[in-house]
Amino acid sequence: MKSLGIYIHWPWCKTICPYCDFNVKKFEEIDTDTWLKAYIKEIKNISLFTNLKEVKSIYFGGGTPSLISAEFIEKVINFISNNFSISSSVEITIEANPSSTKYNNLYNFKLAGVNRISLGVQSFNNRDLKFLGRDHDSYQAKKAIKHINTLFNKANFDIIYGIPDQKISTFKKELNEIFNFAQSLGHLSIYQLTIEPRTPFYKLLKSGKLNLPSEEKLSDMYFMIQEISERYKLPQYEISNHSTFGHESIHNLGYWRYNQYLGIGPGAHSRVSKNSNRMSLIQIKSPKEWLNAVIKDTNGIANKEILSKNEAAMEVLITGLRLKEFLPNDRFNQFSKLKLEEIIEKPLIKGLIEEGLIESKKSKIRTTSKGKAVLNSILYRFDKVINSNY
Repeated sequence: MKSLGIYIHWPWCKTICPYCDFNVKKFEEIDTDTWLKAYIKEIKNISLFTNLKEVKSIYFGGGTPSLISAEFIEKVINFISNNFSISSSVEITIEANPSSTKYNNLYNFKLAGVNRISLGVQSFNNRDLKFLGRDHDSYQAKKAIKHINTLFNKANFDIIYGIPDQKISTFKKELNEIFNFAQSLGHLSIYQLTIEPRTPFYKLLKSGKLNLPSEEKLSDMYFMIQEISERYKLPQYEISNHSTFGHESIHNLGYWRYNQYLGIGPGAHSRVSKNSNRMSLIQIKSPKEWLNAVIKDTNGIANKEILSKNEAAMEVLITGLRLKEFLPNDRFNQFSKLKLEEIIEKPLIKGLIEEGLIESKKSKIRTTSKGKAVLNSILYRFDKVINSNY
């Protein structure tokens, strides 16, 4: 917990997917020199909120950061390298879409210092890709994976499941293809389609024009993923993430282990600790307003808040119980008034152990495979216990 992750948010996309609830805007002509200046200035600004200076991971997310030039990426990386202590095993990831992932682009990103690619595939089924509003087809996705495999030792691609009219039998066949490709890269992120407010899909759902799979069907799909992932030796290490040993996402593990991280860019979040307080920093959401604030004013922070003990404690559980590894009691206890040893003795939590949803041993706890499928209900019980004792 003595190293930092740095997240750089690039808010621009060529097209906005109908399920997307991230802080993204349709790409427009921008002054890249001004944006570069803003990112560098804001990294310096936000770094003042923590005493940590060792950086273990840098993550360019979005949006579609693969639309940025490699020269831009290199200058940001060089600034971080010159102003922080960079771990010898630092992981530097950039998100990319198959439509903007040409071999030369990837090669230039590698020269710039990127050593991991996260590719937004979402499906190898052209019908589903069209439904999801993606601007690539299955052929482009497979070609991009081939290029990534040639150039990078670590990589990931994303898949979405739980799409309307997705049949179990078809999904099983698709999973074998998905894990075959994932096996070559060493990592897969596979997410259930969620419908968020303020998205086109939400409007369709509310109007009755979007019929999602039943909870029972989604549960069957989830456990099918776990079964097939074991067969391909890509076990689950987090609810939605699978990898071979040593290919886990260092950056995301930092989030889940509740390490400190700096979030730079429109709408980005930070979690930092200074003077024994856990602090939440949220950047201005509007790209134009963020840019103006950073260039003309002190920084791009929209909200700065010291988290209460129960808020920080719950965040430790929300992140840590997603992992297959055990959550050490000490990690929770440093942010909480009520010790985890006491909490698990409460009847409401003891019931989770008796139901086989969590397990506790040697001063650490974790969710079982069965528990991960109902994590929200587990967290609800912990929240009731924690807040009733504060």
